[in-house]
Amino acid sequence: MSQLQNGAQVEQSLSATPNAQRPGMYIYDQHDQRLVDERVAQFRDQTHRYLAGELSADEFLALRLMNGLYVQRHAPMLRV
Repeated sequence: MSQLQNGAQVEQSLSATPNAQRPGMYIYDQHDQRLVDERVAQFRDQTHRYLAGELSADEFLALRLMNGLYVQRHAPMLRV
């Protein structure tokens, strides 16, 4: 079966299933939460180091972008 045919079948089965009955794409568990908590702590430390002057603006720019924090003209935007 081609990917196109398979994709059409999946879409057809999803359209026939009410939203409340659809399985989630991913079920988060304690392992996932631990990883997120570790990344948040790491970025918090990087932010504190930047604010303390231990990281330059250019060094922090790369860290900020890798963590999905973008600054636009009028407001910051956080990718989630």
